[in-house]
Amino acid sequence: MSKKILIIAVGSYIGLCLARKLKSKFDVTGSYFNNEICESNICVFKFNLCDPECFNRLMQIENTFDCVIWSAQSSVYGQDIANYNDIFNVNLYGVQKTLEFCRVKKIKTFIYLSSGTVYKYTKENSGIFKEDSDIWLDSYYGFSKYAAEKICCHYSSDELQTIVLRLFTVYGPQQKDKLIARIWDRIENNIPVILNSGVGMYFTAIYIEDLVRIIEFFLTCGISGITEVINVANPEILSLRGLCYKIGSLLQKEVNIVSNDLPVNYSVADVTRLYNVIKDFNFTSIDAALELILNYK
Repeated sequence: MSKKILIIAVGSYIGLCLARKLKSKFDVTGSYFNNEICESNICVFKFNLCDPECFNRLMQIENTFDCVIWSAQSSVYGQDIANYNDIFNVNLYGVQKTLEFCRVKKIKTFIYLSSGTVYKYTKENSGIFKEDSDIWLDSYYGFSKYAAEKICCHYSSDELQTIVLRLFTVYGPQQKDKLIARIWDRIENNIPVILNSGVGMYFTAIYIEDLVRIIEFFLTCGISGITEVINVANPEILSLRGLCYKIGSLLQKEVNIVSNDLPVNYSVADVTRLYNVIKDFNFTSIDAALELILNYK
């Protein structure tokens, strides 16, 4: 019998990609709020994560789920106190309500898709982040993701395993308004790209197909303990400047980079723990992934 999977925010980019890939192997149900989907072999429920009774309908389902995957997040990221209410309601309150649902329904596994934005750059870590690196507590958004991780730990038990995956720069075909998609659009439309010190950032990323395969691994194999926190990224270190020229070459477009005086940023994941868990994983290179994105257009 197929495992029963519930994806929170199945209408999100990651949620929908997950559902489409997993539905051939698992019994997939999804929740959505704004982005309604209509996909064969996927049962969907509309509810607002901020509603204290949002899980009532799902509570009535007789057969429980084997795993719940959290792919929701607040739609606002900016460091503005006016955003705090939405950040709190979705990223904290919504997670707690979902974990309470898992506890009551005796669900075995909760996979929380967190973010590399939880980390704080310091001279000591040089922008290369391990799972025990400093946390950026002053960031409203990063703090909310980290606090949600701690809620996951509080709910972890022998009955409910929690797996926290800190994702770094997810990208892929048909994605909109994210880092690599925004740069692609600027180059394609002959718009200058403004980069810190002409470089922008050194970072690691994860192609969506690779992320789906990694999550499928955890759905199939699980973890040995009751909780785990793991960075998820391709170990290939990129620069925004280098990425611009790769995209420009692929599109046969001239790249117009404008340099400012701001310092270069760093967001590089140490993926030693990921490799120790999944072993011998073949990541999609940035060059191959960009070709795949072009072919979808």
